[in-house]
Amino acid sequence: MTQFTESTTASVNPLSFSNAVLNSAWNSIADATIGLDTALQNHAEIYRDSIQYIMDSMRANQKVPMPEFLKGNKKTNQARRDIADTFTAFANDGLIEQSTANMHASAFWLCYENGVTFDPAAVQNKSKAKVKSGKAKSVTIENYADALGKALSMARTLQHSTAAALLDIIQEIDPEFTE
Repeated sequence: MTQFTESTTASVNPLSFSNAVLNSAWNSIADATIGLDTALQNHAEIYRDSIQYIMDSMRANQKVPMPEFLKGNKKTNQARRDIADTFTAFANDGLIEQSTANMHASAFWLCYENGVTFDPAAVQNKSKAKVKSGKAKSVTIENYADALGKALSMARTLQHSTAAALLDIIQEIDPEFTE
């Protein structure tokens, strides 16, 4: 961060209070901002480490082969339900937003299946690697659910671990969805 003397604020020449007051206020705010940045970095690291702790514990307790362990969705697989419930509880407790909870639960399973360290952005990073631009068209809830249903079918064909999370998302959008 710049020093006050190098800042844009230093070019303000107040007439109704002293420049020393402005300097002091700027430095207080700058210090708090640096503290906030540090706190946010610490929070993110502690959050990732805490989720990794859960993941490591789950791996240590896993008694069946990976394909069997990952099979199903949160309605049919206790491990998937435990993770979905955990992230939802974090959101209900105000530790994260609900949309973040859903993304991080999906990221958890993607990292778990691939045997890598928890990365909250795993789903977004995977999506970015495969995104291609297309023409925009109007979207409704119905054709959105239909498109997700097609994606679910592809995930099932590939026997990919994200199929269960995708089914959960589809059922949130369209509770009457059937495969």
